[in-house]
Amino acid sequence: MQRISALKSNAVARHTASSMLRGTVIFLLAMLFAFSKIRGIPSPYIAVFSGILPVSYGMIGFMGAMLTYFITGNVGFSIPEITSMLVIFIVKIFICEVLGKNLSYKGITIVTSVCYTVCSFVVTFLLSPLPSSFAVIIMKSLLCTVMTFSISYITEKKALSEKLSIEGITAVTLSVFYIFIISSLCSVSVSFLNIGRILSAFMILSFARRFRSSGAVILSSLSIASFMLFSDDFVTISAVLTVSAVICGFVSEKGVMITSLSFLMINVIGAISSGMNSDTAKYIADIATASAVFMLFPEKILSRFLGIATLSSTGDISENISGKLSFLANSIGEIREKAEKLSLALEKKTPEENLSITVCERVCSDCRGNMRCWENDFDRTSENFDNAKKLTYINGELSENMLPEGLSSCYRRSALAKEFTNAFRERNACINTKRKFREMRGLLFEELDMTENLLLSLSRDISSFGITDKRLSDETKKYLIKNGATDVVSTAFTDKSGKTFISGYFTGKEPDKADFCEKISDFADVDFSLPVFSYTNGLISFSMEEKPRFDIDFSVSSVSSKENEQSGDTVKSFYDGKGNFYAVLSDGMGRGNRAAIDSIFASSSIEKLLSAGADFSSAAKLINSAMQVKSDDESFATVDFVKIGLSGGETKIMKLGGSTSFHCSKGQIKKYSSASFPIGILSKISPEEYSLKLRENDTLVFTSDGISEETYPVISEILRRSSKLSSDEISEKIMSAQKTFSSAFSDDTTVAVVKLKRN
Repeated sequence: MQRISALKSNAVARHTASSMLRGTVIFLLAMLFAFSKIRGIPSPYIAVFSGILPVSYGMIGFMGAMLTYFITGNVGFSIPEITSMLVIFIVKIFICEVLGKNLSYKGITIVTSVCYTVCSFVVTFLLSPLPSSFAVIIMKSLLCTVMTFSISYITEKKALSEKLSIEGITAVTLSVFYIFIISSLCSVSVSFLNIGRILSAFMILSFARRFRSSGAVILSSLSIASFMLFSDDFVTISAVLTVSAVICGFVSEKGVMITSLSFLMINVIGAISSGMNSDTAKYIADIATASAVFMLFPEKILSRFLGIATLSSTGDISENISGKLSFLANSIGEIREKAEKLSLALEKKTPEENLSITVCERVCSDCRGNMRCWENDFDRTSENFDNAKKLTYINGELSENMLPEGLSSCYRRSALAKEFTNAFRERNACINTKRKFREMRGLLFEELDMTENLLLSLSRDISSFGITDKRLSDETKKYLIKNGATDVVSTAFTDKSGKTFISGYFTGKEPDKADFCEKISDFADVDFSLPVFSYTNGLISFSMEEKPRFDIDFSVSSVSSKENEQSGDTVKSFYDGKGNFYAVLSDGMGRGNRAAIDSIFASSSIEKLLSAGADFSSAAKLINSAMQVKSDDESFATVDFVKIGLSGGETKIMKLGGSTSFHCSKGQIKKYSSASFPIGILSKISPEEYSLKLRENDTLVFTSDGISEETYPVISEILRRSSKLSSDEISEKIMSAQKTFSSAFSDDTTVAVVKLKRN
């Protein structure tokens, strides 16, 4: 009996300890979620947490959240969240305890979403009924719904001890869950270290170790999406994450040490190249901390942790992952579109406030002269009030001696002048608040749109992967090692159209391009183009593609407006090793060195992002934000961008404030101009986009504003006779033509010529 009693006592003690530990964890998590913010405003995550918590722990979560709100002084600012927590708790008690029903993940989602939305709308209506406030509520409610569904679905369908198959709706919910968790943790900093960014870097390293490059790239993309949701301050520097993730995936088989050091090294180089400042230093510190933790983390525990998730063994994995990313991108796009429509609808419903009516209600309603003024002499009184309003608008305030003469007999002259001033200031404050919220909404919508585009771009890239050619991969590796390369990683694959590509990384000696191409072409019985090499701190990346149908004859002519001064125009051109040619022409504001800084920054950044796999639209939006915040001075640059598919000549031209461009095909001239603003001026950019198909010997000409409009007819004539001219000859003739109109170049002048030729 004593033994049984002892066992019971031990069991009770273990249960009590377990309950206390669980309660402590819930309390701390509630504090975290209450502390989290989205673009500077309280997030709905605490409501989500309240929704998924068991009823028995609901009050613990509420106390943890309230402690955070009291410590941070955000009680008043977080009344919608506090109210929704209480209502969710009460509704769940009624359903689960009173009615005796269990809530499924669908029920939890409905209860949480409805309670949070209703409470937020009611509280906002009572305290701050601004259209911008309701728009923010709509966005937060949508996020609350998606996150609640994701967490409750995963919790109900899969126990943590089971393997999670990353497919279908489970993949989507896991992705959404990751984005929201990281964006939440980005609100938490310990000294100068950001917990969200450290955890995201650790997860990227973990997935690189477990799933190689594919897993690391997906995690890096989701991490960047998380940073965008939290704040645009994190985005610019973090763009290097995707590149570092790819490389870590390739070297992950070398061990934890090599993986961590490679990740740290690439991020440090990328961060420093973007310019050293306090944000750069913090980013490097976060990456260094994550790398150190990953190296010290027991690999057995890491493997056990990552073992809960396995890629599906059925079907085409690339198509599977591509579909998941596409679904996630479309979901984000749908949320953005709905929020934008609702926001516009709410703004339209808000009437403009009448200053005279406001003052009348405050001063005249209980005045003994109300009947004399407003009933017996309405027209005259109304006219005098309108005149007083005009004087208030002109002067910014209204004193008693400034009142119109028609109000000289008013019993409440002093109060009348005071209320006109107060109402005017309140009106201005309201307008400023609306403007700030409108700007915040616009930025949030822009970031969601950019996230959607990045995910879609990544989806398209992954979907293009076809069958891996192990023999060709091994042969390429052998050749590179034989010619002095070390640490070689090589992958050869055939895409869905049947074209063969080879890419990889190595250190050491670069081989002879011609010999490399010849040997691999002979082995594969495929005619490859010359390899493209890129370099970063001793690491060399390479890519080769099956020789496409066309190649590019490219030339640039540039003259500075002042001798011995750097031109403010910059041109970048490159092949991506995937069958595409890119060219970017940027004209910085002004001329000389100052303009060169902006044009080099814009063109180089776009080149890096495009090389990393981003589409131009997403890259341009990111660079536009960076241009706006990189200095206090006005900073902008025009951008002309062209992408040419070398297999069929499919071409896309994008223009942001650039000068007129020309396309010549069989003697026919077509001009492309832009009414859009340069990059770096407005928060939202709208590039002019043109699609066309180039044929053999077709010519494109891009110019900076140093080429005057008087030269345009001459350019057209040169192009009509250009079928037998090289790109160098065309650019030289255009520059000579400009000299006939202006002997001295008054502005930096650049001509870039692209001519399509058969390979």
